Amino acid sequence: MKKTVLLLFLGALLVWGTLAQSKSPRTVTLAFAPSVWKNSFADAVNFQNQFPMEPQCRGLKLIPSEKANRADYQLIIGSEGQNHVWILGVTKGGKTGGMGYQEEMGDAVRDVCLTIWDDEHLPYPIHPGGTVE
Repeated sequence: MKKTVLLLFLGALLVWGTLAQSKSPRTVTLAFAPSVWKNSFADAVNFQNQFPMEPQCRGLKLIPSEKANRADYQLIIGSEGQNHVWILGVTKGGKTGGMGYQEEMGDAVRDVCLTIWDDEHLPYPIHPGGTVE
């Protein structure tokens, strides 16, 4: 009887310790720089609509521009001729951000997300979709 109770206690302690140590992965946040909604509204809406469908954006969260100062990254996006141009700024230290351009918005969204994963030194996700707040 004592052995059974001891084994149950040790099993519960082991499970509790494992659950306490497992952390949910950190959500990396991205927001449009506030000027984007004024100057590049159509591009911002297009980006926002494409973001949940892009497989490489899983684990990233696009938050409202009003919360941009709390985001990990701020994004400026616009059009230059046929290209969608993006600049990724960093709001928290130790990272580099990036910039680029693509003819298709889906490719620009993918590049932004891949740049963030590279910057965070995290592996790319394998399931579709980022979330939009």
